[in-house]
Amino acid sequence: MMTIKEILKLDSGLYTADVDGKPAIIGRDKGKGFTIRTESKPGWDMINHYDEDGDYEGMTFEAQDKE
Repeated sequence: MMTIKEILKLDSGLYTADVDGKPAIIGRDKGKGFTIRTESKPGWDMINHYDEDGDYEGMTFEAQDKE
């Protein structure tokens, strides 16, 4: 897993990583912050939100696309 400092150095975009042995997607929006998305249970993703300083802002859950 990348550190928060490493994530903050990334350009805007989507990146893959492992979090606690699970695949994750890091969404970087340079100047605004980033999100880390992992599957929380089948059919649902947990999304952790961080600001541009790397401070934790909160968590949301989202249903996965059924495509």
